[in-house]
Formats: sequence, C-alpha cells, structure tokens
Amino acid sequence: MEQSSGSPKAHEWKVRRVGTTTFAISKPKRKTRKLRQTRIKNRRRAR
Repeated sequence: MEQSSGSPKAHEWKVRRVGTTTFAISKPKRKTRKLRQTRIKNRRRAR
C-alpha cells in the first residue's frame, strides 16, 4: 500500500529537492500520507 505509492513519490521528491536530504526524506514521508488522504477526499468530492 504505502510502498507502492511511497517508493516512486519519495524518489521524485529526492530528485526534485537536491541538497536537503534530511528535509527531503522527512517531507516526502509526511506529504505522502497527506497526499493519500487528500486524494481520497478529492475523489469523494469529485463524485
């Protein structure tokens, strides 16, 4: 579940934010969880 949508996203974030490794690793993890929740909410709202 998280590995599938967490692996690619974390990779993209790392590539996008080059320089702040700690931040990049800390931010994507938090953002992935929020992004998943927002996506689910958006899907319900779009319906």
